[in-house]
Amino acid sequence: MPNFLTPSVIQLMIGVAILALLIAVAAYVLTKLRARPLQQERTAHEQLAYFRELQSQGKLSTEEYRKIKERLSAQIVEEADGEDESLKL
Repeated sequence: MPNFLTPSVIQLMIGVAILALLIAVAAYVLTKLRARPLQQERTAHEQLAYFRELQSQGKLSTEEYRKIKERLSAQIVEEADGEDESLKL
């Protein structure tokens, strides 16, 4: 009958137990980190101001800024309408 309590087998079992514990802790930490948002999403108006600043610094061309502004303008209107509705309540 083989002896399962040799020092090498015991070390292996302890190592596997420690590894399993570390994996469980890492999974717990990752779950907690993913559950919270990293940062609040910027409003369309804030995004437009950011891109306007990039354009004034020369990091965006006028054409690129114009395209971004066109895309964000509809979102800005929606946000403004949503704010108007919340003020009426």
